[in-house]
Amino acid sequence: MQDPLYGTVEVEPVMAALLHTPPLQRLERVHQAGAAALLQPKWNVTRLEHSIGVMLLIRRLGGSLPEQAAALLHDVSHTAFSHLVDQVLDHPDEDYHEKQLERVIKHPAIEEAIAPMGWKVEDLLPLERWSILEQPAPDLCADRIDYTLRDQYHYGGLSLHEIHAFLEMLTLVQGRIAVRSLAWAEWFVDAYYREVVHFFLDPKNVYANDRLSTVLRQAMVEGVITEDDWMKTDQKLLQQVKDRGGEALLRDLSEIRPGIRLQISHPDDNWDIHFKQKVRWVDPLVISKNGDIVRASQLSTKIRNQTQEAIERMKAGVYVRIV
Repeated sequence: MQDPLYGTVEVEPVMAALLHTPPLQRLERVHQAGAAALLQPKWNVTRLEHSIGVMLLIRRLGGSLPEQAAALLHDVSHTAFSHLVDQVLDHPDEDYHEKQLERVIKHPAIEEAIAPMGWKVEDLLPLERWSILEQPAPDLCADRIDYTLRDQYHYGGLSLHEIHAFLEMLTLVQGRIAVRSLAWAEWFVDAYYREVVHFFLDPKNVYANDRLSTVLRQAMVEGVITEDDWMKTDQKLLQQVKDRGGEALLRDLSEIRPGIRLQISHPDDNWDIHFKQKVRWVDPLVISKNGDIVRASQLSTKIRNQTQEAIERMKAGVYVRIV
């Protein structure tokens, strides 16, 4: 297996079997950036790429085979256009996919893929049991690390040299990820806020997700799509709207296209969209010079200031104007 961040890796047969199941294959056609891929085609990282990456990172850190399998499956319940469903169905905690996980993961093909290992789906759940895979904020976890590095490598200018140097600084302390260098902890915090503030609140991201959520919300009202249809791929859900939607829906859909001119506005000026997102923050565990395990913010004014600024920006949201 070849991955842009982690290189060439030979995976175990159970991982290969899982990768060939229909639920995992569907993720190859679900964009991590949601509707933004319609506006900016280069924002094309998929949920499958990320899931593979999380699995490989856990493998690199010495995680068990069951935890690697859980990593591969952790996003299997993500719907078309990823978190867009949370806007449409009003899930401000962006947790719709989490509520669907147990149902989706019990697919017969997944059960068949893991059976030779003597595993059952229940052995992999809940995901919170896997300390490398998932941790509540502000801890680092493989999920948080991979989506940050992957997106910022493809879209934000991070180099492989930097990424590999950072990965070398990661270690496990009582099953939790820690960084062996304050400087590299600061580097990751900076990359993380570029991801969750600058990228997530990019006007193209905000506009595309706002417009498509409006279209799909109305499509549900009109019966053009149902809640079950969200488990299709991005393209299949979109095609269903195009095939069954009326003139008004198609007109609104046509407004989501590359070339739209957008700019960030001020709340006191003219604006068309105001978007606020879930607040996300990190404060990595760091091994200090004397060997203690402490929060990076205890040692770094830079991280304290960055985190405060990032939280304020996420709470305020962004105002976008269509030029």
